[in-house]
Amino acid sequence: MGDLQTRRGEWLLRVAQWRESGLSQSAFCRLHHLKLATLSYWIARSNKSTSTAQEQPLTLVAAQWPKSPVMVLTHSHCRLELPANIAPEWLAQLIRGLA
Repeated sequence: MGDLQTRRGEWLLRVAQWRESGLSQSAFCRLHHLKLATLSYWIARSNKSTSTAQEQPLTLVAAQWPKSPVMVLTHSHCRLELPANIAPEWLAQLIRGLA
């Protein structure tokens, strides 16, 4: 995964955590030492990407690569490769953040 994709995934996870926290954006940013403008930007990006995305089922495929089991998630034109032993809670948060 490229640096830009990694950063996007991290921020979408933070947006999902903010949504689940019940905190205001300001309070969440203070608690996690984040810039309010940056969180607001990623919330807007997240809202824009979900409102323009077509409703398509998420396909989950388990794959075994040499020496490294990998879980591959594909949706529309996106492909996400994760370690197969990733924590289910983290994956659930990521999926909620992308939904």
